[in-house]
Amino acid sequence: MTSEIFELAIESITAAHIDSLIASQMEEGPRFELKRALATNDGRADRWMRDQSLIGSVARDDIAKEVVAFANAYGGVVIIGIEETDDNPKRARSVFEPLIPAVHDCADRLVQSLRSIIDPPLPMLEARGIEVSDGAGVIVVQVGSSPSAPHGFGRPSNAYVRRGSNSEPLVMRDIQAIFYERRTRLERVARVADEQFSQAEVIAKQWRSGHLMQPDTNQPVDASNGLLFQLSLISSEDLAIDNLPDRFHQKPIRSAKPNLRSLVELPNWTSDWKRGYRSALYSFGYTSNLSKVTIRADGLITLLLVRADNKFHPSWYSAIMAQGFFLTEWVRRWLGRPDVEFVVQGKFEKSGNPAIPQNNGLFDTWVSIPWDSAVIGPYSLTSRSNFPIVHDVIEREVWDLFGSVRDAGLQIDWNQQIDGS
Repeated sequence: MTSEIFELAIESITAAHIDSLIASQMEEGPRFELKRALATNDGRADRWMRDQSLIGSVARDDIAKEVVAFANAYGGVVIIGIEETDDNPKRARSVFEPLIPAVHDCADRLVQSLRSIIDPPLPMLEARGIEVSDGAGVIVVQVGSSPSAPHGFGRPSNAYVRRGSNSEPLVMRDIQAIFYERRTRLERVARVADEQFSQAEVIAKQWRSGHLMQPDTNQPVDASNGLLFQLSLISSEDLAIDNLPDRFHQKPIRSAKPNLRSLVELPNWTSDWKRGYRSALYSFGYTSNLSKVTIRADGLITLLLVRADNKFHPSWYSAIMAQGFFLTEWVRRWLGRPDVEFVVQGKFEKSGNPAIPQNNGLFDTWVSIPWDSAVIGPYSLTSRSNFPIVHDVIEREVWDLFGSVRDAGLQIDWNQQIDGS
């Protein structure tokens, strides 16, 4: 159970996980750091412990040092409020007394404080209060290995990297290694993005020429009027998922299926996914539609919709994007990799002369789509907490692309449970 502290989404970590790591005397290491309390340098308790008004700069900087060290290396977890042993590396001994009061508020304030001093901003940084008694408890801070590294904090900037169980100042060879890794990740994302754009163009040509076939009837998809939309979610690193799709079929579990209406279906169970080359896929189609969802072993997720129709509405594509977000989170949880950043982009291709609504999306005035193809994104999809913000930005871009003012955003329960166990 102790390893789950690295694998679970932060909202799934409970007091039972804290009890487990204490019982096993989990030791500090390359991805794990313990803090007995909010640090001070004058012997007095931190301001938060006294009146819950703010977190002192000493405590903030003490935690920022560990956070940037993890972000500049392999990511990790900091737990504040655990008494440590005296040996080296230190191990978890017990919950420290006094507990951190108003622990949920303290965790929120801590994230705000860290974000204000860490530069460049961290894409994967979350903190959560774990209540132990009467609103008091310990704080868990999760940080992912950052594709935007190196990071530092303060003025002048202090930059650290994790080595073993210690956070040490960056040296030139660390900076060189970090920039090489960052360039490798960016090159991979760019390469996969270009591949996806090219693939969408090839599928569109097949469709327009009458050679795109439905998976069940093997009949051509109607291309007289319509739109092709391909949503790509590209992991910032090659996830190298072993034995995909065999792993899907070994233990059928409920896959991501958010409670929202969409033109692209998602399977109910992992056993519903079909076998592909180093991938798992699900496709369906009928007279005027074709949709296909693919999860690739390197971490690429795609949702493809080809729809023949005379009229289209931007809200349809808001739902598809939300599905992609949920599927991304499900894959992260299934793999135990909540720290992986994804890059989101979309591609539209038109056939014929379909129409889109004007007048704030009302279905009373329609005009022709003014473009043959269009691109959405790229956008960074980090922790689940930023889903609503990213979706709102992309949704507005789609409405702008359709030449209409958004009447209202798609109503989504972003707190829906995703079974990735």
